[in-house]
Amino acid sequence: MSQEKLEQLDCIISGLPFFNFSQTVRDHLLNEIFASLKDGGMFIAFQYSRQMKKQLALRFDIEEIKFVPLNVPPSFVYVCRKRGIR
Repeated sequence: MSQEKLEQLDCIISGLPFFNFSQTVRDHLLNEIFASLKDGGMFIAFQYSRQMKKQLALRFDIEEIKFVPLNVPPSFVYVCRKRGIR
């Protein structure tokens, strides 16, 4: 982000298949996402299961999980907020 002269981001939207990665890779990605967001920043991720709920809840306040049945395959959209000053 330093090349773009951005300090931290307001929002990150992800379609990464987190549960397909090893736990080490998941931890690294989520730590980088968390560090890249401003306090109160949003992380929005679509996933094909609810298996990431516990891991996301360790770092973020999960404001909503939306089920999207018309997506092929059906998916879940996690709407998360970074804990901190809002």
